[in-house]
Amino acid sequence: MEKLEVYSLGTLDIKLNNRSINEFMSGKAFALLCYLAMNSDKVLNRDKLVELFWGNSDLEAAKYNLRYTLWTLRRLFKNEEAQDIIVNVKNGCKINDAYKIITDVNLLDSLLINVEKDRKYYSKISLEKIHSIYKGEFFEGFFLKNCPEFNDWVFYEREACQRKYFTLLLGFSMYLQDNNLPEKCIEVYEEMIRMNPLQEDLYLNLIKLYIQLGDRSAALIHYEKCCKVLREELNIGPMQELQKVYQQIKNGSQKKPKLSFKHSKKPDTHFVILDQDRYYQYMKIEAHKRNSIIITSIEKNVAEVEYYWMVELMECLSLKTRKETWDNIPDYCLKDLSYINSNLIEKAALYKKNIENQQLAVPDVRLFKSLEKWMKLFACHEKVLIGIENSEWIDHKSFLWLQYFIGREESYNIEIVFKESADERIKKLREKVY
Repeated sequence: MEKLEVYSLGTLDIKLNNRSINEFMSGKAFALLCYLAMNSDKVLNRDKLVELFWGNSDLEAAKYNLRYTLWTLRRLFKNEEAQDIIVNVKNGCKINDAYKIITDVNLLDSLLINVEKDRKYYSKISLEKIHSIYKGEFFEGFFLKNCPEFNDWVFYEREACQRKYFTLLLGFSMYLQDNNLPEKCIEVYEEMIRMNPLQEDLYLNLIKLYIQLGDRSAALIHYEKCCKVLREELNIGPMQELQKVYQQIKNGSQKKPKLSFKHSKKPDTHFVILDQDRYYQYMKIEAHKRNSIIITSIEKNVAEVEYYWMVELMECLSLKTRKETWDNIPDYCLKDLSYINSNLIEKAALYKKNIENQQLAVPDVRLFKSLEKWMKLFACHEKVLIGIENSEWIDHKSFLWLQYFIGREESYNIEIVFKESADERIKKLREKVY
């Protein structure tokens, strides 16, 4: 049987029967083959592939480009004296079943499935084994010009792989703690902090591990590192429990802090879907409990206007954002967001933030991260509830941002509540989260 290996985590590489074939492919052909291989169990519609890789081109030209790229792939495999890689199916195509497909993304999934079935499986792995699969970000440094749909796909796959990797590390750290292996556990926590430098629970657990080993100096160094990151990124200090542990170390207390570990919450804890009656009841109850509530339900269907819901959310935020939060929002974030909401220029000027209108198009990844940054800073001072009644009225780009934000590891003191809907996107979101 022919073997095709696709490595997309870290350094990109495609191997045919143990031999790299990267150099024989254009960037578009490489990306197309990766996409087909990662969906080898499916028949992929040709129109979908055209939209994904040539969505900005004339339709006839785009269809020709797809046919030509598939032909170049077939020719490559023929030159390598291998079987035809692509099988045509009505209105679509797929990878030939004669190939054994190996992808590092599937290997990551398999590892996660094994440890979730039985935590004892962690005894068979090591941090090095996890790193041998997850060598870096999905499609690290790869970008296709004029292919926004494909680049969006890469962006969300990258986020999904990062979540899986973090979940593996988190479970591994719990296994190592339970089995009293603090030295190995420290390596795992340092890796998790590299991925999530703002997650204070990770620093707290790491400091406790160093105390367990009697390394007071290392514990103090990581406390200072945590303080520095929080100050620079969020302009806040560490949580009270972390400060208490620090004072005990600084004062030379002989009594070691209690070595009970706070495990980070699993992703998506701030997302819920409620039926109509429960939704309205919940929103009514929460309205009396929270310091700040943002209800972003829109009054009309504007799903065809890209970024409309995001702009509405920004308008709500701008009305409730404190001066100290405005002071801490980086200018580059506001400048990027002004590309879709020019009202921010005038609002920012009130707080002596001089941002010019963003003339050049801003990639979605920058818009998404900039709005996330604003939300994160806002939630440092306020508890936030975002209620969404009519999800079907949310435009595509804004829904992608919601999907991105909900899928992040951190719960930013923000809760997103959807009213049950026939919206297919909500159903898919529920499947991913639950």
